[in-house]
Amino acid sequence: MGFLGWHVRPVSVAGLAFALLAVAPILRAQTKAQDPVLHRRGYNQVDDDLDMGARSTGRTLLPPEASGAYSLGSSGSIDVELQPDRLSGFITRLGDRESDEGTPLTFFFATSRLAGQRMAFTTRQVHGVWFSFDGTIVRGSARSRDQQGYYLLEGRLVMHDVASQTEQARMVSLPLARTSIQ
Repeated sequence: MGFLGWHVRPVSVAGLAFALLAVAPILRAQTKAQDPVLHRRGYNQVDDDLDMGARSTGRTLLPPEASGAYSLGSSGSIDVELQPDRLSGFITRLGDRESDEGTPLTFFFATSRLAGQRMAFTTRQVHGVWFSFDGTIVRGSARSRDQQGYYLLEGRLVMHDVASQTEQARMVSLPLARTSIQ
């Protein structure tokens, strides 16, 4: 008797080679890579993908040079990228819950809307929190773009908290951060 009660017979090299040749086509068929194919995605899959581009509608009369980071004070900023037919961006802030306290969080725009001088967006949800904004960008009192407040992001900013089912709304007038001209 052999190992574990099995009967072991010696195998010749020729017999082993014949067995491998017989199995090789089967192994090749199982491991052959399929040709890549493009598939159309359903509309509802867009939010689940890693593409962070916002779905944007409308047109704006706001100047593209108003794009930039608008300060939320020590708690973060709202980065806005304006194009005549597209609004994209994100909010960055430090987490304030026990699980993410002090951790930088980024809330990318999920949807945005432009209408003349008006703009609105909603962000993706991060740790049960998401934001919405409705307002405009106005010219501030700074004399040049390299001074803080050349443009102001003004409107209603709402923080939505899914866990506590609350909304914290506030009217904001956020200055465009100082930019250095090179």
